[in-house]
Amino acid sequence: MDNLGTEMSRNTVSSSQRRDERIGRRRPSSLEAALAALVHAFVEQISNVARRAAIGHLELAFGGAPVRPDRLGAAIRIGSRGGRPRGSRNPKRTAADLRRLATTFLSFVQAYPGLRIEQINERIGTTTYELALPIRKLVADGQISPQGAKRSTRYFVAAARSARS
Repeated sequence: MDNLGTEMSRNTVSSSQRRDERIGRRRPSSLEAALAALVHAFVEQISNVARRAAIGHLELAFGGAPVRPDRLGAAIRIGSRGGRPRGSRNPKRTAADLRRLATTFLSFVQAYPGLRIEQINERIGTTTYELALPIRKLVADGQISPQGAKRSTRYFVAAARSARS
């Protein structure tokens, strides 16, 4: 009877080994198991760093308001009520962003007076929508003066244009 039990367990082990060989599996060595554990831990650390970086970028995008992942993994804003409603296509820009765009636009117009908005956008990498508000503010402050209408509007520094007239 003992021989029969030993023979059956030997056949069972042999069949599982044959099956593993047939599908290309083998038992990992202790070195392979250790390497797999290290790789798994490394991937987990990288995922955590990437997740924290993404949350940090979202917090900056939402004006410094704390961000937490919701059930679905998307980020939602906590506690901030300012700006446009959630889901709007164009989030509210900060005063610093508008000042930066206005300064960039003004310095570009000083260097290259008389260009149209399409030409300016092409060279400084912006869109007409992004520059519309800073341009309105610069015109209202008297720092630049537009000449023409609609798409043919050319922009000059206010002092430079008055010298031309």
